Amino acid sequence: MKKYLSFKGRAKRLEFLITWCIIFFICLSLIIIIPPEILNLLFIKIIWYLLLIASSFILFATCTRRLHDLNYSGWFNVLWIIPIGNFVLFGVLLFKKSEDEDNKYNFITNQK
Repeated sequence: MKKYLSFKGRAKRLEFLITWCIIFFICLSLIIIIPPEILNLLFIKIIWYLLLIASSFILFATCTRRLHDLNYSGWFNVLWIIPIGNFVLFGVLLFKKSEDEDNKYNFITNQK
């Protein structure tokens, strides 16, 4: 869990994809399981928003580490707020091959 909360280091494509899929399916299953009338309760709304904040932080950290793996600055995460930029950034993070050499963000990880 410590790795998912860190902005330092590198994340390979598989780690990036698995993190996105897990969080997507958790949120989707909660939307399907929890009836809309229960979502109107204040306690459930607070838990839901805390879950969204936590998952957003984990995704942001994973994207930053994936950008570091590609030898890009974490500031490219700003592209998530641009309507077309978010699709381009997701495609680059998902499909671009990792840097094989050491870069300025960290040494090569042992993952393939």
